[in-house]
Amino acid sequence: MLKSKFILLFTFFFSLLIQAQRIEDPKILSSKEIQKEQWILQDKEKNLTLQWTSTALEISLANKGVNQDLQKTVYAKIPIKKLHDDTDECVILTDAVQFLPTFVKVEWSQDDLEFLRVLENSAITLHAEGDILEVQKGKDMIYTLYSSNFDRMCKFLTRFDWGLIAINRNPDNLPKMITSFDFENKVIRGTVNDIPFEVKFDVYYDQDIFAFHSFELVHAKKNKNSRKVKDKLSKYFNSTVYRYDIAEQTLNFYKNDKLVLMFGFILK
Repeated sequence: MLKSKFILLFTFFFSLLIQAQRIEDPKILSSKEIQKEQWILQDKEKNLTLQWTSTALEISLANKGVNQDLQKTVYAKIPIKKLHDDTDECVILTDAVQFLPTFVKVEWSQDDLEFLRVLENSAITLHAEGDILEVQKGKDMIYTLYSSNFDRMCKFLTRFDWGLIAINRNPDNLPKMITSFDFENKVIRGTVNDIPFEVKFDVYYDQDIFAFHSFELVHAKKNKNSRKVKDKLSKYFNSTVYRYDIAEQTLNFYKNDKLVLMFGFILK
């Protein structure tokens, strides 16, 4: 009897653990769902937003505001000649790029023009999961775009450094930990007590989840201080899944609805 109760108790807590750390596979978006969203190209050298309509790929400038109709101004479009719509990806045949007349002259960069030339007169594959769209030409040429909300969140987090201000709601006896986010390479870099470190991660924006994979000291000598740092912090970052939110000045990570890590922004 005692043994069976123990087994039931163990199963209950184990199921809670699995449920708390469960990450659902990102939803594969249909062509209609992709068309509802504006997509920002994730390339520091380019400044483009893509909107797929029923007749064309419309191109706006990411750093330009909305017009009086609360819409992005379309500066170029690439007509769609044919569409093959499959379950998990779409293939479109495109025509030549058309640059539209606007009140303000657009100074296209060579990088922007290169992207437009890649898309025109081509067979382009579009595949979207969650808040990430991949645009592919051929086998090797792949461009990544984020939904507007996901892009806004990434830009906000990368605009600042983030300093650790509490662990388990306790602000006392903390190491000096300063971090910065690199979403392109999915890594957090920083220093803790002046020792460089890296944390690999994945983010699931539509699920409000950060999944940390590893906490590694970078070029750190193996001494008492580095071992102490790794022993103290690795348990919070190695193979750990958190729900997160962003408050006005803090970035917060929760496990089982309990606040575990709190970071405050620092101007770069």
